[in-house]
Amino acid sequence: MASFLPPPPLHRRGELPDEQIGEILLHNIFRLSPAYLLAAEQVVREAQHIQRFPSQDRILVFVHFAITRLSAATREPVPVVWVRARLPEVRRSDLNRALERLEEENLITLYGLETSDPRAVAGGISSPVRGCLTHIELRSPL
Repeated sequence: MASFLPPPPLHRRGELPDEQIGEILLHNIFRLSPAYLLAAEQVVREAQHIQRFPSQDRILVFVHFAITRLSAATREPVPVVWVRARLPEVRRSDLNRALERLEEENLITLYGLETSDPRAVAGGISSPVRGCLTHIELRSPL
């Protein structure tokens, strides 16, 4: 999907507003550029297909999509906390499992980066062997 989506605008710390996203989306469809309208059509088809997946597999795709979009905006490693902010409805443990599974499938790499941002450290994944994994490098976009 990464090849046909336009680059996303960079939001501060990867956060999206807590407003009613569905309602906002419906109203904003009329404002979309042709590139985003085509992308939205493709994403809706994919989302309809993914809705049939078991819950854990849907989360895996949602997390991979979020990382793909955040990485397209920054072109740098993405803090784990940004993905958490992008998917507030996903429980921390479910997100951690999804990230670990994406790494096992060689779609991402998790690692710790030196950071002075306490949110990045608190939002990271604690690994007894690897330490605090604070960032994600996208290896294969969705």
